[in-house]
Amino acid sequence: MKSLSIILFALCIHLGAVAQDMIIKTNGDQIECKILKVLKNSVQFTLDGDENQFEILRSEVSQIIKGEEVRKEQERRIKEEEENKKQDQKRKKKEEEEKLKKLTKEREQEERNKNEEILKHKKSKKFKDKLERKKIISEGNGDVIITKDDKIIPVKIISITKDEIVYKSLEQSDGLQMDDSVKIARSDVKEIIKNSSLAGNETGFQKKEEENKVKIQNISDLPEAYRNKVKMSFTGFGNGSIMIGYERALNLRLRTDVILSSHGSGITPNNIGKSGIGLEIGLQFKLTAPVESQNLIDNHYLHGAYIKAAVGGSTINEQIENLNNSLVKFENVNREYVHAGLDLGYQWVLGTRLTLDVFMGLDYVIGNFESTKNRNGVLETTEVRLFEDGDLYGSGNTGVSAGLHIGYLFSIKK
Repeated sequence: MKSLSIILFALCIHLGAVAQDMIIKTNGDQIECKILKVLKNSVQFTLDGDENQFEILRSEVSQIIKGEEVRKEQERRIKEEEENKKQDQKRKKKEEEEKLKKLTKEREQEERNKNEEILKHKKSKKFKDKLERKKIISEGNGDVIITKDDKIIPVKIISITKDEIVYKSLEQSDGLQMDDSVKIARSDVKEIIKNSSLAGNETGFQKKEEENKVKIQNISDLPEAYRNKVKMSFTGFGNGSIMIGYERALNLRLRTDVILSSHGSGITPNNIGKSGIGLEIGLQFKLTAPVESQNLIDNHYLHGAYIKAAVGGSTINEQIENLNNSLVKFENVNREYVHAGLDLGYQWVLGTRLTLDVFMGLDYVIGNFESTKNRNGVLETTEVRLFEDGDLYGSGNTGVSAGLHIGYLFSIKK
């Protein structure tokens, strides 16, 4: 940058010393000269180092520039060229950076696509292995050994000891000669599925039926399992509220849910006008880990007992006509409260999609409870903490939650 400034300064000194007039012809040619006279039809001038006078027709002249203007024009052009060079350098640098970013994004996308393909292949392999396993089991023509690298071997087991398993492949099982048998270490076996009478006198697996089952480590091991559920409360509807919920399985044992309530939309007595809304958020923990067996349906990982922590709130208005009470003709009830508690429940999975859920628990309730009664034309305002809203029954600061929910499992496709 310093050398560039020196060059520009030297050029400016040179231009100031030698600045001449300039004639620009109509064809674009330039003549550096000293203009003597500008006549009506011509221009007279001399060239540097030549004493002769020259003349050019005005019709051939496009522009006449005096010496000072020539110097400034040349300086401007030099600066313009330098600025253009800087702009070109910036543009090229920006283009290179954008090209590098684009290349980086493309490589990252290729890596993601590659990882997705690998994951898709693994899931597909697990699913195919599962189908093959179910097919082998359903045919009932032999035993099955599943190795720790998930290889499925259809066999007929000859003997099982503490350290090894002796078997014959299904293609060689007719002779049942011990010399043709194959041995595999128990440490290399993840699961044994017995479906043959050939191992009827054996110990180990025969006596321990639980070895026919294996604990599932991850929900991804169940390719046909659904994580999502919508549900509705039957008890809440019978108690005057429509309660709709969404539940999401976070893993094999942990689930979260949210329930919205429209109070007064369910079944209520004719003399009560009820309205209001409620919201509850909960976290469920399944008390037992799911176990895969020969007849397992993937969605049955949800089957079993659970404990749930929940927090929620409601705002409700009730207008009650006491038709059979000669003293209190009308009562207006307003309550706004929050509640938190623990529930103990059990969920059944019916088939592959329907669920049935029963639960009961205790809650702590806090809020405002106001009742205004019309007693023979006199208004009385008191606090009434007795209520029944959806699945929650309250008295004072204590609440009891109890309900029966039915749900539908579904999958959200990517």
